[in-house]
Amino acid sequence: KIFIGSWNVGDAPPPPNTSDLAPWIPNEGYDLYVIGTQECMYNPDKQEKGEREQTASQGCEADWFGRIQEHLGHNYIKVCGLSLMSIRLIILVHRDNYFKISNICKDTEACGIANIVGNKGAAGVSFNYNETK
Repeated sequence: KIFIGSWNVGDAPPPPNTSDLAPWIPNEGYDLYVIGTQECMYNPDKQEKGEREQTASQGCEADWFGRIQEHLGHNYIKVCGLSLMSIRLIILVHRDNYFKISNICKDTEACGIANIVGNKGAAGVSFNYNETK
């Protein structure tokens, strides 16, 4: 069973209590989760102090992916996570099925100004599951 979700978060951080993600991301009953977000750029350090300011993508990526992982719990393992500016994609699999994943490939494609800037574009991942493509 696969859960696939996409959300334009409007540069807002995830809720402080990860259980508040449950209405959007159920935390049980799926073998594989594919979560994509757009406009996901915020400063985790500033959020804790109540200030809103955008900074480097890496801090936001680590925070967002960490919150999703925390919400799903220790039974889910990250297969892959990648970002293109504020576009993010994370894939997690139930630990019982982790051995079924192979041949992971990932890439991003910038389609913004001059096809160079990543404000428009995509993040994609492919892999085999139980030797299927």
